[in-house]
Amino acid sequence: MTVTYSGEVASIGGFKKLLFKWRGSVYKLVWKDLLFRKIAMYSDHQSTLIPLSFAIGFYVTLIVQRWWDQYRTIPWPDNMAILTSALIPGKDDLSLMYRRCMLRYAILAMVLTMRMICVPVKKRFPTIDHLVQAGLLLPHELQAYNDMEAKCPYSIYWLPLLWAKGLALDAHDKGFISNDHNLKLLLEELTPYRKKCGRLLSYSNICIPLVYTQVVTLAVYLHSMSSLLGAQAPGEEHHDMDTYFPFFTVIQFIFYMGWLRVAESLINPFGEDDDDFEINKMIDRNVQIAWIMVDHEHCKTPEVAKDIYWDERIPVRLLYNTAGSKKVESIPEKGTTNGVSVSVEDAIFKPNLDNISHTPQLSKISSQKRLMVRIRKSSQPNPVHHNPAARTYSVCQSSPARAD
Repeated sequence: MTVTYSGEVASIGGFKKLLFKWRGSVYKLVWKDLLFRKIAMYSDHQSTLIPLSFAIGFYVTLIVQRWWDQYRTIPWPDNMAILTSALIPGKDDLSLMYRRCMLRYAILAMVLTMRMICVPVKKRFPTIDHLVQAGLLLPHELQAYNDMEAKCPYSIYWLPLLWAKGLALDAHDKGFISNDHNLKLLLEELTPYRKKCGRLLSYSNICIPLVYTQVVTLAVYLHSMSSLLGAQAPGEEHHDMDTYFPFFTVIQFIFYMGWLRVAESLINPFGEDDDDFEINKMIDRNVQIAWIMVDHEHCKTPEVAKDIYWDERIPVRLLYNTAGSKKVESIPEKGTTNGVSVSVEDAIFKPNLDNISHTPQLSKISSQKRLMVRIRKSSQPNPVHHNPAARTYSVCQSSPARAD
């Protein structure tokens, strides 16, 4: 609508009133642009005050270290399989059952642990009955598991390892394990295995403090918003180049936001993200490798034979193919000072450093050493006054002189 103000300017003094009108005024038209400009300039100046690099760098370092520690904590039954195969060497069916049951209990303990912290494993084995169908748990063992679960309100992932301990004691009593030392070795392999399972549960229960995650997340998003607004502010100096697209602001956003996404994807490696651990494949691998070690390949050792380097005794190097021999060092590595050589004249030892005075520094050192020697000699008492024999000798030497 048309803004009518003819009546207010009937006299000259009425023009002052027009400056304070809002409807149809210039203030109403430019206030948004002016406010955006001020906010952009303020954001451009103040966005550097956020210590984002330090905060997110420390946070991502902590997340990556925790992620790698969790992978190293995953229990593997390989050592237990080798040790069980060596300490229960029997080839009869009962010895084989002892070995297979102990390894099955170890894998069962790992699966029970992973069901509580890993989403794919929980989806694969949603109930304990699925473990019976998979063959990791037998029906009579399921009854014992349910009885213990009814008695204990806490997680009982350790119960299969307790069964494995009982099998080891029973095998020792029946003579399948030859002595107490071998039994001790087997039990010492069970305790670190249980420790790793418990540590995985601790990682799941004790997370990085929520306040730290919130601080880093808010800092990244607020810094990104302020940088986006600040990039719209015109440069104050005349030589600043006016760009239509904020390239470096976008690069900075990708860097910081990507850093935050790395932390978000690695904070729980037992999920279903692209970089999470493939625990189901690990379970399948452990089942096959463990039972191969204690069953199929048990005591199947190739015959002792001479190797191809028997006549040479010590081979110079192993053979190379065409692709591997393109870059081969002719001289073995002997250290970084292998190429340093000293001339014959410089290699001669000097008998006394004081005799070397060809440089001012050495002359200064020699004079200082001689001065210290004189001071030490002058500070020592005269041996003539303290040695009776020397005093008698000097008197005897001086008597003829007085007689003359």
